[in-house]
Amino acid sequence: MPVKDTVSWNTMISGFLRRRDFDAGFRFFKQMGRSKAVCCRFDKATLTTMLSACDGLEFSDVTKMIHGLVFVGGFEREITVGNALVTSYFKCGCFSQGRQVFYEMLERNVVTWTAVISGLAQNEFYEDGLRLFHQMRCGSVSPNSLTYLSALMACSGLQALLEGSKIHGLLWKLGMQSDLCIESALMDLYSKCGSLEAENKF
Repeated sequence: MPVKDTVSWNTMISGFLRRRDFDAGFRFFKQMGRSKAVCCRFDKATLTTMLSACDGLEFSDVTKMIHGLVFVGGFEREITVGNALVTSYFKCGCFSQGRQVFYEMLERNVVTWTAVISGLAQNEFYEDGLRLFHQMRCGSVSPNSLTYLSALMACSGLQALLEGSKIHGLLWKLGMQSDLCIESALMDLYSKCGSLEAENKF
């Protein structure tokens, strides 16, 4: 191509990363960064694409490097970039950095809250995850099915039967109790809490 713009570079980077060809994807990202053309500067789509590929402990340094680029490019107020950073940090095992990004975000949506609650629950910070879940419910952003799923995971980890039963009641009111993943999470909760009568309802 005689002329390449940001979309061109993003397409190549995304294509390689979707195929898990990290060497090629990161190489194109570096080449894009070295380009002096104004039309080839990275944007929020570039950053979120790169962060979505950083899903293991071995990518912690890459995630921190991209975090630096977020500030260099002036994207720290972009909610999609913040969400991607939170998710990537938790997947890379950088829990304190993930929390810090969350608390520093000026705006949070349901994806933001769910990302941090899920990240905490999956990494066995059950009490912290439940505390944020309750904080979320007291605010202006309503949980979705994935948020409730993460909260149930935290309840299972803590064997918190009473707390889990309350969430179960909320799910009934919202009509979400029939979701297959929710049902599985409820079964896991009641099984771990030794509440066989409740488990047998499913």
